[in-house]
Amino acid sequence: MEDLKNFNIKKIIELLSQRRPIFHNERDLQLEFALLLKELYNSDVRLEYFYSLESANDKHNKRNYIDIVLQNSNDCILIELKYKTKTPKETIIHNGELFLLQNHGAQDYGCYSVLSDLSRIEKVKEINGKKVIAYYSVLLTNDLYYLKGFKQGTLFSNYSLRHNRTITANQVLDFCLNNKLKSQTCAAGFTELSFLNEYNIYWQEYSKHLYYMFLGKSTL
Repeated sequence: MEDLKNFNIKKIIELLSQRRPIFHNERDLQLEFALLLKELYNSDVRLEYFYSLESANDKHNKRNYIDIVLQNSNDCILIELKYKTKTPKETIIHNGELFLLQNHGAQDYGCYSVLSDLSRIEKVKEINGKKVIAYYSVLLTNDLYYLKGFKQGTLFSNYSLRHNRTITANQVLDFCLNNKLKSQTCAAGFTELSFLNEYNIYWQEYSKHLYYMFLGKSTL
């Protein structure tokens, strides 16, 4: 079995695509991802892992969950997974199993949630005394709108996950309000995001049904 410090997110995704080229939903993806990690790494795998993160702007601990935490006695890796789909025109059957994909829509919220996960977990340095040695936010989708990005100047356009985009370190992503008050838009409940590190968005083919991208960093 592999050592945790040899973790390779791209290798994991490629191996997963050979086993499962399509998923029913996000929980299906999380489970298969976790099972593969358990097979490959000599470490403990936890789903929906709770941790508390004290905010400088809040006297109380904020409750948070991470989709997957891969950990040994000293180190851990944090992984957030998103699975955003649209209902395809053709019927998808794999190994005799029928897959009926939901039509999620709301791609702007979907992009924001991927980046929000990244902004949150990049700030976590340790969990229960275990050092975070890598963190990743992963998105699988069959919705090409995610790859193409949003029209410039639209409300969530700065949160686009378009192919070949770079998000620079310390960049603050705001909303394109076009002279409106934020409270008058559907972004009223969202906060601007900022990032400690630079990230390059690069989409790749996962299978004939899906594409994937991941953002993150190894601290080793």
